[in-house]
Amino acid sequence: MESVNFIRGYGKVNPSEDQTFQFQTPQKPIPKNKSNITTIISITIFLLVIIGAIIGVIIHSSNPSKNQETGQTQNPSASLVTKKSCEMLKIVCNVTQHQDLCFNSIYPIYELLNNPKPTPILFYNISLQVAITQIKNLSSLPESLMKQTNDPGTKSALTDCISLFDDSLTQFNNSFTQMNLSPGESKTLTEMKISNMQTWMSAALTDQETCLDGLREMSSRIVEDVEVRVHDTEMYMGISLAILNNLSWLVEKLGFVMN
Repeated sequence: MESVNFIRGYGKVNPSEDQTFQFQTPQKPIPKNKSNITTIISITIFLLVIIGAIIGVIIHSSNPSKNQETGQTQNPSASLVTKKSCEMLKIVCNVTQHQDLCFNSIYPIYELLNNPKPTPILFYNISLQVAITQIKNLSSLPESLMKQTNDPGTKSALTDCISLFDDSLTQFNNSFTQMNLSPGESKTLTEMKISNMQTWMSAALTDQETCLDGLREMSSRIVEDVEVRVHDTEMYMGISLAILNNLSWLVEKLGFVMN
C-alpha cells in the first residue's frame, strides 16, 4: 500500500528573523467577512482532499488481490474463477519439462478467450495454437539464411529444412484439426485419436532434428543459429506432446470426461 506523504514547505521567510521584511510592506486589514469565507473554503477543500485520500486507502486495502496479468481489480467471483484456472493450469503444466514456459505461454491466450470454463483439453488446445505459431515463425528462417551464404552444401541443407519445417507444421495442424472437428462430427477424444496425434507430433519433432542433422553433415557455420531457434520451438512442441501424453490422466484427475 502506498503511504501518504505530507510535504513540508521550506525556504519561507521567518518573520521572527526578518523584522525589516515584516514592517516594510504594511498591508491593509482584510475585511473580517471576506477572511472568514476564505478560511471556510480552504478548510472545506482540505477536508475533501483528506476524505478522498482516506476513501482511496480503504478501497485499496479492501482489494489486495488483483489480477497480475491484466492489472485490473476483479470482483470476488471473477477472482475465484481466475484462481481455479491458474491452479488447474499449473497441474496441467506440471506434466511438462518446461512448467513456467507452459504456464506463461498458455494463460495469456486463455484470458483473451474471456476466461471460459477451464479444462485440461482446452489448455491442450491452446498449447497446440502456441506451438503452431512458433513453427510458422521458424519456417521463415531457412530462406532468410540462404541469402547469407554461398555454400552449395549449406543451401541444399537449408532447402531440406524448408520442406521439413513445412511438414512439421502440417503434422501439428493435423492435431489441431483433430481437436476442432466440424459440426456433426464426433468430438469424443478417443484413444485412437490421441494415438494419431501422438504420431503426428512425434513426427513433427523428428522433422526439426532432421533439419539440424543435415546442417551438421555439411559442417555449416550457421548450424548454431538454427539450433537455437529449433530448440526454442521444440520446447513449445514438447509442451503440447507432454500434455497430450498425460491427457487421459489429467482429465480423470480433475474430474472431467474425454470429449
